[in-house]
Amino acid sequence: MKLVFIMLIAVLATAMAKDGRSFVIKSCGQTSILKSSGNCPTRFVLYQKGKAVDSKTFNDSIASITVVDADNDGNEDLAIGIIKASRWSAVKSLKMHLYKIRDGRILPLWRSSKLTRNMLDFCFTRDNDTTTAMVIEKSPDFRFNLIAFQWKYFGMKYVRYVLQDQDSTTVYQKIGNLRLKR
Repeated sequence: MKLVFIMLIAVLATAMAKDGRSFVIKSCGQTSILKSSGNCPTRFVLYQKGKAVDSKTFNDSIASITVVDADNDGNEDLAIGIIKASRWSAVKSLKMHLYKIRDGRILPLWRSSKLTRNMLDFCFTRDNDTTTAMVIEKSPDFRFNLIAFQWKYFGMKYVRYVLQDQDSTTVYQKIGNLRLKR
């Protein structure tokens, strides 16, 4: 079941990238546009003033892309959900990677290898000028948790459980109500 779920996310992510979506990012007083490459759905090109200035290719499936000020520095960043294995687990699962745009470059800000035991989804909320990552985790007993993380110094740090040991419907309804609308 888990493998089917991961494969479904990978198919949806590939379809999302193939449609040529673009993302506007405002960082350091400059507006950049990130576009997926039509012939390579996991390759993204960064444009500034209509000119390609950098690119990034991902070797794994992309589940989601969100433009958000993840580190609360006033500049927009990229939060990318990637389905991949890590040094901590050979099983492919969702990881959160954060990138910043500086001086016409796509630079790694932070990459999770194991933010939670089994991350299924994440989104962001913003309140009082602070961005919070809301992460859905499936526990070993097939219950679901909604966990809040915030940027602190160098990375996402645990804040609190928003919901704990709930059914999937309850957790997904809550995250749907909290999801940052852009």
